[in-house]
Amino acid sequence: MGYYLNPSSPRYEKLKKSKVFVDKTDIFEILNENLGKEKSFFCLSRPRCFGKSVTAQMICSYYARCQDSSSLFDNLKIASFDDYKKHLNQHDVAFNQMQQWYDGYSFKDVPHIYNPNSVVNAATYKKFISYWTKTETFESLQEYIDMNMEGLRDDIVKLIAGEDVIVDVSTFSNDMVTFHSKDDVLTLLIHLGYLAIKGSTNLGVIVHIPNEEIKLEFKTCVKNNNRYAGVYDLIKNTDVLLNEIWSLNSEAVAKIFDEAHQDHTSILTYNNENSLANVIAISLFLSTTNTYNVVRKLPTGKGYADLVYLPKSGVNKPALLIELKFDKSAQTAITQIKEKNYLQFFKDYKGEVLLVGINYSKDTKTHQCIIERAKLD
Repeated sequence: MGYYLNPSSPRYEKLKKSKVFVDKTDIFEILNENLGKEKSFFCLSRPRCFGKSVTAQMICSYYARCQDSSSLFDNLKIASFDDYKKHLNQHDVAFNQMQQWYDGYSFKDVPHIYNPNSVVNAATYKKFISYWTKTETFESLQEYIDMNMEGLRDDIVKLIAGEDVIVDVSTFSNDMVTFHSKDDVLTLLIHLGYLAIKGSTNLGVIVHIPNEEIKLEFKTCVKNNNRYAGVYDLIKNTDVLLNEIWSLNSEAVAKIFDEAHQDHTSILTYNNENSLANVIAISLFLSTTNTYNVVRKLPTGKGYADLVYLPKSGVNKPALLIELKFDKSAQTAITQIKEKNYLQFFKDYKGEVLLVGINYSKDTKTHQCIIERAKLD
């Protein structure tokens, strides 16, 4: 649920049909009374398995725009409140924003572990930003990702783009000075909290960058870094690129990708659509941190959309549905979006959606781009 702005209410609807459903909507008497006031922050604290998730689902279902949930609440306690209709489906809901910024760590029996220092700072200063740079380990990150280890830079690029990487942790010497391979460096980054484990295979553990805060730290470290030439060229042009997409300027978008890829020092290489997706994700990496939630390979319609960018709470910008092709055509990408009905995901969405088709030609070594406004029924 952490990916969606104004999430819909099917889960709460199922919970309401349960034989053990308990009407807890009287909580809205307190919430509605304090909306918009200076002291309007509430912490829902209960023991494990005592209904925190159910209550969160209920709050989302009641407040979130882009739906009509009156049928869920008309026969509950809240319906008798004077301000019931005033707030029903009238607010933007950013579900689990704290989770997106500072969660992402876990152990076997503990699915969610947050960075406590950053959570406290975010609550104190009321801002979702990176507080990691004030720690000692930040100074070490630059040193470690710059190490001359075979395959290390490729893995760092994949991680920044949102991909998972497999790491063999068995060779780690359990210190901060002995490194024999990229796996040793990446294992240390796991220990330092820059990478999080999300699973395992016979080859090693599966790791990823855990949250928005750590993404920003990686961005800072590749800035003006010759070992990551081409990567930061895309990142530093990210605001320009996003504005060109919003303006439907297909030629300008293609040109930005061409220039970054044609840099003779660039480490960005294409082998297939997945590698192209990495470059697109990197290019939108910085500007989308505060404006969009990104979902890769989103199941929708009759297939999987390559990249979907959903506006965050309070961001009045179009959603982006991006389909990628390798050695085909940008029009083929747009056609696939329509024929496979990828727009089904947006059937209850009230905002604007842009369709973006991007193709890379191996022969001409150039990009082609088509941008269209979606026609939602």
